[in-house]
Amino acid sequence: KKIENNGAVQTVGSADSSACAYQGPVSAVTGTGAAATYYTCALPAGVMGAGQGIIITVVAKHTAGTAAVTYTLSFGGTSTTAVLPGGAANQLEHITYLIMNNPGSTNAQTISTLGQDSNGGTNSIKLDTAAVSTASAVTINLQFNVAATDAITPEMFLVELKQ
Repeated sequence: KKIENNGAVQTVGSADSSACAYQGPVSAVTGTGAAATYYTCALPAGVMGAGQGIIITVVAKHTAGTAAVTYTLSFGGTSTTAVLPGGAANQLEHITYLIMNNPGSTNAQTISTLGQDSNGGTNSIKLDTAAVSTASAVTINLQFNVAATDAITPEMFLVELKQ
């Protein structure tokens, strides 16, 4: 699918305003005590112009164990501040990331993170910055960190263009 980005035709991963193909539920992933990727995609070069951005929506379920899980986003190698829900079995974590190129720039971003868990109703609001060139393809990794006694089940991952 092709979209127009400030007059230049760009190829995107799927229909309408999605910058990466939608990814649905996958098998549980066991923690290792270190950051591990549970969803990934490559944002095509040039899709995010100056003053433009993306909205990432991700949902994961803590399906085994009760240790605290941390969730982060790696945008072109720059990691966000961790979202820290309380540890609970079968807890859903819904996280939305808004990543915007600064006005007039394709290599400086502001990243807003909003996380909400289904168990304790814990909210997590974070603000980060990045210096990643969106003129080149950008790898997006959703990561989690939890003890090897626990697992999460990724439920959905969507990246939408904000133009």
